[in-house]
Amino acid sequence: MMTLTEKWKLDGKLENLRENIIDLMDVRFGAVDETIVEKINKTNDIDTLRQILRLIGRSQSLDEVVKKLESL
Repeated sequence: MMTLTEKWKLDGKLENLRENIIDLMDVRFGAVDETIVEKINKTNDIDTLRQILRLIGRSQSLDEVVKKLESL
């Protein structure tokens, strides 16, 4: 069982990853559609968020990211 402190740390890491993902998408591809932001903000698995971050770094376009996000 996770302690309250561990949960707060995890929540902080998740929130930080989400913000980094959205910021990177904005920098690389311009304004990010709200539906994509919602999907990212609903993701609570740290490994999935890390996969998304790497995906954005490797992708050439926002469309490519969106197509791959659908499969996650």
